[in-house]
Amino acid sequence: MRNTGRTIAIVGAGLLGCLGAIALSRRGRRVVLFERDGDILGRASRFNEGKVHLGFTYGLDRSGETAARMFAYGIRFKEELARLLDRPVEEFFLHQRCIYAVAGDSALALEDALLHLDTLDGLHASHLASGGAPATASGPFIRRLTGRELAARFCDTVTAAFDVAEPILDCDRLCDGVAAAVRAEPGIEIVAGCAVHAIEAAPVPTVVDADGNRHGPFDRIVNAAWDGMPAIEHNSGRPAEGHSLRGKTGFVAEVRKGMPEAPVTFCWGMYGDIVPQSRDHAYVSWYPSCRMGFTTGVSAGSGWFDAVAESFDFDRAYQDCRAAFSRLLPNLELAEEPAASRAGAILAHARTDLQDPGSGLHRRTDFGIHPHDRVLAVNTGKLSCAPGLAAQLAEIA
Repeated sequence: MRNTGRTIAIVGAGLLGCLGAIALSRRGRRVVLFERDGDILGRASRFNEGKVHLGFTYGLDRSGETAARMFAYGIRFKEELARLLDRPVEEFFLHQRCIYAVAGDSALALEDALLHLDTLDGLHASHLASGGAPATASGPFIRRLTGRELAARFCDTVTAAFDVAEPILDCDRLCDGVAAAVRAEPGIEIVAGCAVHAIEAAPVPTVVDADGNRHGPFDRIVNAAWDGMPAIEHNSGRPAEGHSLRGKTGFVAEVRKGMPEAPVTFCWGMYGDIVPQSRDHAYVSWYPSCRMGFTTGVSAGSGWFDAVAESFDFDRAYQDCRAAFSRLLPNLELAEEPAASRAGAILAHARTDLQDPGSGLHRRTDFGIHPHDRVLAVNTGKLSCAPGLAAQLAEIA
């Protein structure tokens, strides 16, 4: 272990912040991890469908750049996570494959979808040719469902479906496992219940909380606050332009009958996910019914989502979601009421929402680590990019 004696502050204890803290601690840094909630890993990293993105979702970026970046991080997710945690991580995965279904009103025509999938197949082939491990131990990377399979599973407005090697995580197990690893690391101090307002870079890097208290000094500070990142940068006098925040909810629902054999994502444009989580419960989310809000005014930071959640009609969203999946999956019957909601905020560079085919939400290439002197602002992009970015962070900070 290299012992530098440097003290690093990380603002935001989501998956990226926690994995970054572990990586830095194991390099001999002392890490102070700031989290506004009372505990770590209790927000967006836990409340999502758990998809390890390999680029399939991003067919509306016709350049292919988003698919390539997502594939590069996603294909290494398991390997990077196991290395960071220094342990096997198979228990964190619910599924190794999922189904992408194309409805007749998809924003991406079937012929364009096929070209997109060919591009991803090429990325996987290049990955294998360079000595990389296959995305799955069994089955092809992409397989188109037969007409008989399609008719047995979907309504007749679904024109095609593809069985792909894109894994799905159990986010509760993942977050619990990473949280345990953080607490076991002696070089990490957790400062919970501390809402950070700003990060001062000069004369020495200092964290300023919402009550005006100063914490530090530190050798470097990493702003990994996810939905609060742009507001903290803005309050600190650094550029944080072009971001948007979305609130999105999903639900854990009892499946009375017709549980899909594998997770299903309906794409592209307006979309939805159904992910089996146990024998009789699944995660379900349908856009735009489960869209809680969209804003480009990100100065309120993480407080924006809290305000949106207070007024959002979760009951109506679930019923709309239930109706949408019942139309597309005729064999499916969901319980009248959800067992739980799984809501969180999503940060991206965009000026419009998903219904716009030209929205920046369809193109995710500008995430990553952005240094400003001794402050590093990090936009994770997607959960599946967190292990790779955490490893990069340990090299830089």
